[in-house]
Amino acid sequence: MSGTQVEVSVTVPNNTVLQNSCSSPLAALSGANYTVSGVLPVLTNGFNYVGTNNGNAAAGDALGLPLAEPGLEILVFNASGVELALFATGTNDTINGLFSGSYVRLPPNSINLFYCAEQTVWASETIGSGFLGNFPTASGHDGISAAGTTQAGATPLTALYNRVTTVASGAGVSLPATSGLLLAGACLAVTVVNAQGTNALKVYPAGSEVIEGGSAGGAFSVAAATSGQGGKVATFFKLGGSSPWHVMLSSN
Repeated sequence: MSGTQVEVSVTVPNNTVLQNSCSSPLAALSGANYTVSGVLPVLTNGFNYVGTNNGNAAAGDALGLPLAEPGLEILVFNASGVELALFATGTNDTINGLFSGSYVRLPPNSINLFYCAEQTVWASETIGSGFLGNFPTASGHDGISAAGTTQAGATPLTALYNRVTTVASGAGVSLPATSGLLLAGACLAVTVVNAQGTNALKVYPAGSEVIEGGSAGGAFSVAAATSGQGGKVATFFKLGGSSPWHVMLSSN
């Protein structure tokens, strides 16, 4: 049979999603900068291909998942060339345990499948990963500026690999919250590079969590880059449950 065939198998009451349908190239909300600052395009197909927005795509452009109804599966192929923000649009909907109204980041060249098995609950195991030919990729942010001089003012880290290039005296970054979210049997590792050659970088845990036997909420210091080197590298990893964050440091 010639031409394009679209199969429609499921229509969800009050939340029309064509479960086995495929979208034409979609454009995310331009200029959103990781916020909902306009009419958020909501995904209404089972397979959603997000294009380059006519070459105007920018990091933080936004999309929304439909209301989380049990049985829905939504696949998002981010071919826009930039990192996108995908929001839960239902008042009480969550994505991977994040509070309602929050979002997850979709790296460029990534395909993420979102499942709903329980009312208001979206889940995806592929967040933060993508591809480059034969190689898998992971989420990474460059050009990060440390901020504040306390835990409350530190810049939150939102990727697995983070290169901090601006570090004022006393400034810091903060690790993601894991308490009650990272369960026994799981492990999270976040790598931080202090690429600034003058000041040490403070890395804080979230809330009252602990890094390497330090005080609750206390910072761990990553030294400034050594002359002629790319930066000091620290990988912070935490096992599920009540264990503290541990650190592996580079020797340079």
